Amino acid sequence: MMTTTQAIKKKAGPRNYIPAPAIASFFFAALPSGAVFNGLDVLKALRERRRPHYQDGFYRIFEGFVFLFAVAGFLGMAVQYAHFQENMFFEQKSLIAYGTYHFLFLPLSSFGFLFATIYGYSRMAEGTALVLGFSVPQNFSKPHLASDIGHYWRRWHRSMADFVIQYINLPLVVTWVSSKLALICAFVFMGLWHNLSLNFLIWGLGHGLALGYVLPWTKKKK
Repeated sequence: MMTTTQAIKKKAGPRNYIPAPAIASFFFAALPSGAVFNGLDVLKALRERRRPHYQDGFYRIFEGFVFLFAVAGFLGMAVQYAHFQENMFFEQKSLIAYGTYHFLFLPLSSFGFLFATIYGYSRMAEGTALVLGFSVPQNFSKPHLASDIGHYWRRWHRSMADFVIQYINLPLVVTWVSSKLALICAFVFMGLWHNLSLNFLIWGLGHGLALGYVLPWTKKKK
């Protein structure tokens, strides 16, 4: 839907209305990057094919394979083990054990699993594209080096962030919703997109509040 809307909006021509959405839906080299990338961008890259970059491409495929199957696999087993052993933490009747489990180990291991999975898929998609002689948008650009949360979201899962900003945040701002409230709504949507749960609702509220209120306040203090 996003790709078709973009094709019409940009007056890309009827010849793009079918192949661009088809690429967005089924193209194996780009689909793992996320279900929200713009098929028009990939279609343009396909029509501007260049020489294959085998070394960089195969390196990214290997890196993605390691993150997806080794790192994410290990962290996934750790999360499952933690859930199975949850009663052990409660039986200890220790506030430290309870806090360590719920506020340190489980969130960090779950976040690590999510990052390794998406990063692995993305790198494999980027590498496959380079081997075939074109490129797809890079989803991650060293998010751990971000200087603040705004900078972080310009580096982390960019296809998802661009989609939410363009199709959730901006339309709300245009309809006279305050920019801060629009950001909160956009990130709540992003959280619930991943999982309809209280945890992801809180995650979305936290990021929306941080971007809408905390970040502008810290910049004013500087």
